[in-house]
Amino acid sequence: MQKYHIPKQSKKVQAIIQSPPLHVMTVQLKEGEQLAKHQVGRHVLIIVREGRVIFEGESGTFPLTQDDVFHMHPDTPHSVTAVEDTQFFLIQYDE
Repeated sequence: MQKYHIPKQSKKVQAIIQSPPLHVMTVQLKEGEQLAKHQVGRHVLIIVREGRVIFEGESGTFPLTQDDVFHMHPDTPHSVTAVEDTQFFLIQYDE
């Protein structure tokens, strides 16, 4: 067993578990902060812990709030903007 403590910080990406094939990170963004358009070569699950964030991609705009879960297929271009102070878990995995 392993316990992790995740302090609140501004525009912080912190790896929690990096044990292939699973990677778990926490992302913390202050209101108005953005992650520029990018893509990941793996499946991605987003679980919003608190706040509101918008994921924008080729297939639309997806506003997410606390307790929402969002899935992206590999190589999906997207950007992320925090509508308010936000923290979410980012889980990458292979199918």
